[in-house]
Amino acid sequence: MIVGAQLDRRLNRRWHVTASLNLYPAISDGALWASADVKYRPPIVTEMLYLGTGVTAPNHGAHRNRAGADVLFGAEPQRLGPVRPFVEAKWVIFRTYTSFTLQGGLELTR
Repeated sequence: MIVGAQLDRRLNRRWHVTASLNLYPAISDGALWASADVKYRPPIVTEMLYLGTGVTAPNHGAHRNRAGADVLFGAEPQRLGPVRPFVEAKWVIFRTYTSFTLQGGLELTR
């Protein structure tokens, strides 16, 4: 299980910048990962889908873990009101391993 928060800043209709923190409580030393990403919504039939890239920095005591590049893909309805469901798949490529997470939740908007 992941506990996290995400701050999304819309630059225009297609481009967003996102900062997020994720805590993995099941890991003994409570791994905390911080990410900064750029998301793009391609002009396809729906604006529900997005893809992006960025950087993720883990902090869980392992000295070999440095920042890694990430690639993400997600879906989030744009016209449902102030509470919207979302799902996101993220691959983080580190020097010594690759991580994959599938996240889902509710986004609060104004």
